[in-house]
Amino acid sequence: MICSDQRRFADESLRSFEERKCGKDGRSGGEARRGNRGSVQHPTHREGLHGARGRTAGASGVLGKLDGGEQFAARDVSAKVGILEKYLHGTNGEHYSTVQSMIIYERDNDLLTSSDRPSGARTLLRLHRALDYASEFVKELGNTSAENNFGRRVSEIYLSTLGRFNNKILAKTVSGLLLLLPPRKTMLQRIARGNTEVERELLRQFPMMSESMSLAYNKTQQIYEEYNILDLP
Repeated sequence: MICSDQRRFADESLRSFEERKCGKDGRSGGEARRGNRGSVQHPTHREGLHGARGRTAGASGVLGKLDGGEQFAARDVSAKVGILEKYLHGTNGEHYSTVQSMIIYERDNDLLTSSDRPSGARTLLRLHRALDYASEFVKELGNTSAENNFGRRVSEIYLSTLGRFNNKILAKTVSGLLLLLPPRKTMLQRIARGNTEVERELLRQFPMMSESMSLAYNKTQQIYEEYNILDLP
């Protein structure tokens, strides 16, 4: 099962910077940096629900530090993660320990498309689609050659990922709002809260964040394809 300690990517980046600076773990800053480098978690064959929802929650940590539409997206992600948390820790929690067991349980109990309560598999599918966008968004934040036309690039990323699953009116509205995003440098400063040292640390972490989210996305995509439920209504 995938570890859930990557749940808050951006906050962990900020904390890890401070911990290395202050020597919180008892090691020197250089030792801590060497210990953390290359720590991307790779999905196992049985995708853990902790990891799947954790990576999406981590993405919401990044978005939540921004303004306007991105904060709205972060709140929506948090609400969906809350649904999965409730099921995971509820009376039938053993059926929600992995993505596979959740799908099988809900399929066998006619819960995939039930109107009585939100389907866990359907909720995760929405998060899964958002994760594709978030992974590319984080990658673009770390792209130092993308200073110009950042909003246009992010708008195009949205339309090629999450926007494909939104209705046309919503997709057009969101893509238009993304065109108004400030330059990449300004976005990075907001996330780092104006701390230039934290900015450098985030730039180091962004590639690992994006890779980890992409790995989770690809594994979840494979599982949903196997069960033929990528088009859940």
